[in-house]
Amino acid sequence: MQVPVGFKEVDQEQSVLIPTAVNDYISVKHPVRMFKIIIQCLDLSKIYEKYKPGYGQNAYDPRMMIGILFYALYVNVESSREIQAHLETDLAFKFIAGNQQPNYRTIARFRKVFFEDMEDLFNQIVKLCNEYGLVNMKHLSIDGTKIKANASYRENIEEKKIEAKIRNLLRKACQRDMSDDEIFGDSATVEIPPEVANDPKLLEKIKGHINNLNLLREHAKEKMNKTDPDANTMKNQSLTLPSYNVQASIDDFSNVMVALDVTQEETDHNQLVNMVEKSINNTGITPGIVCADAGYFTYENIEWCEENGINALIPDNMYFIETYGRVKRYPKSKFRYDPDSDTYICPAGRTLYFRHTQKDKKGNKLRIYRGNCDSCPLSLDCKKGKHRSISRHPKESLKETTRTKLNSKLGKDEYNKRLTNAEGAFGVIKHNRKWKQSLYRGFEMVKGDAFLHGTIYNIGKMIDLCPEKIMPKCLQNNIVGPKCPQNSVQQKLICGKSSLDGNHERNILSNFFQGDVLDQDSHISVRIVNIFKKYIPCEIKCLFETACHATA
Repeated sequence: MQVPVGFKEVDQEQSVLIPTAVNDYISVKHPVRMFKIIIQCLDLSKIYEKYKPGYGQNAYDPRMMIGILFYALYVNVESSREIQAHLETDLAFKFIAGNQQPNYRTIARFRKVFFEDMEDLFNQIVKLCNEYGLVNMKHLSIDGTKIKANASYRENIEEKKIEAKIRNLLRKACQRDMSDDEIFGDSATVEIPPEVANDPKLLEKIKGHINNLNLLREHAKEKMNKTDPDANTMKNQSLTLPSYNVQASIDDFSNVMVALDVTQEETDHNQLVNMVEKSINNTGITPGIVCADAGYFTYENIEWCEENGINALIPDNMYFIETYGRVKRYPKSKFRYDPDSDTYICPAGRTLYFRHTQKDKKGNKLRIYRGNCDSCPLSLDCKKGKHRSISRHPKESLKETTRTKLNSKLGKDEYNKRLTNAEGAFGVIKHNRKWKQSLYRGFEMVKGDAFLHGTIYNIGKMIDLCPEKIMPKCLQNNIVGPKCPQNSVQQKLICGKSSLDGNHERNILSNFFQGDVLDQDSHISVRIVNIFKKYIPCEIKCLFETACHATA
C-alpha cells in the first residue's frame, strides 16, 4: 500500500544491515538497567550451591531468574504466566533475561527454591543502601501490618466447637444424654456408638468433624485453618481473617526498610526487641530514636531500650485517650506521684496513701494507693465507689519518663514522623504493589514473599533517590552494557585491522570519543556510529583510551 505524500513510510518487514541487540532499544536511564547493576552486586553463592552441574540440561542462570522476578514485581507483574507473556513481548523483560524465555513452570519452580534465601538477599540490599548513604539510623520507625493468608475464613476449625457439634449429633442420634467420657474416651479417637451406623448421612457428618478434630490434634492446636495451617486468625481491619503479621523497621533518612520479619502472633508486644536487633545487624548502627505505636508498649521493651542507649518513643495504651480524648473520670496522669513520701496527690490536692499490694495477670505486684474522698468537690468526676484507688506498677517510672518525652515539642515532632515512615512504606507495598493477600501458603513461603516485596521496595528507593550513585558503580565494576571483545568491529576500526584502517579514521574515532561532532563527509557508516552511541560510558572510555594510544 502506497503511503500518502507527507507521511513517513512504514514497513514492518524492513531489514537492517547490522543486527541489533535488545540493549540498543533500552534507554540508559531505564530502571531495568539499574536492576541489572544491583543484581550483579548480590552474592548468590548459596543459591548456586543448590545446583549440580553436569546432570541433565544446563539450567537457567539464577542471577538472570532473580532479575526477572525482581523487575516483574517492580512493574506489578507477579503471576508466572504473565511474566512469561512479558518475556515474549516486552523489551525490558527481554533485556533483563538476556533474550531468554523460561516458561511459567520454570519460573514458579525457581521461585519456591529462591524464597528460601530471600531474607539473605534482603539483608544484602539493605547493606547496599547503607553503602549508598541512604541510611543513618538516627530515627527508626517500627510498625506491623496484617497480610491475609491464601485461605478462606470458612475453613477455620476450633477444637471446642467441633467437640460441641459431635456431642450434639451423637446425643441426638442416640436420643439419650451421653457423657464426654463415653463420646471421646481417654484416647485421641472418638468412639462412635452403634446406633449411628444406621444413618449414613449423620455418620458422614460425624466422620467429617472427627477428621477435623484429629487434624487439630496432629498440629497440637486448639484452632487452625485447614487450607493454611500456619496462618492464624487475626483482626484484619474490620474483619477477622486467617492472616500473617508482617513487621518492618523504616529508617527516617530515606524511608529505607532496614529490617523485616513475619510472625504468626497477632499482637506486636514481643516484636520490638527483635526488629531493633535485626536493624542493628543489617546496618551495623544503633538507632538514636525508636518510634512505635501503643501495640509495642511493654515495660520490658522500654527497659531494654534504655539499657541499650536508645530513646524509645512508644506511648502506652491510655496515653492518647488521656491526653487528647474525653474521659469520664480524672485519669491517672492527673495524679502526681511523690517518690519521697511514696504517695499520690490528687487534682483536689488531697493525698492518697499506700494501702496494700495485689498481683496483676502477669504476676507483677501492684502497689494500691487510696485516699479520703469525703466531701471532695471533685468526687463526682473522679470516682465510682466510696474511694478513688490508684495502682502503681513496679516499673511505672519507665512509663512516666516515656510520657514526658512524648509531651515535649521534640518528642511530638519525632513521633509524628512515624505516620509518614512506617505507614507510608506499608501504603506503597499494600496499595501501590497490591499486596494485601499473599499468593502462597505456608509460613516459609509467605515469609519469602514478604522479603521479596521488602526488597523491591528498597530497590525502588535506590532507583528514585540515588541513580547517580548506582551508575558510577556500573562504571567501576564494568558490569552493565554489551561487552567489547577484541575481535569486534569497533576494536578492528581502532587498531587498524579492517578495511577502514588509517590515521584518518582513527582520528575521527578519537574526536568522537572526546565528544567532538563528526564531520558530515566522514565515510564511516552512520549505522556504526549509532552503535557506538549506544555503548555505555565505561566502554566508551575504554575505546577512547585505545584510540588515543593508536593515534599517538
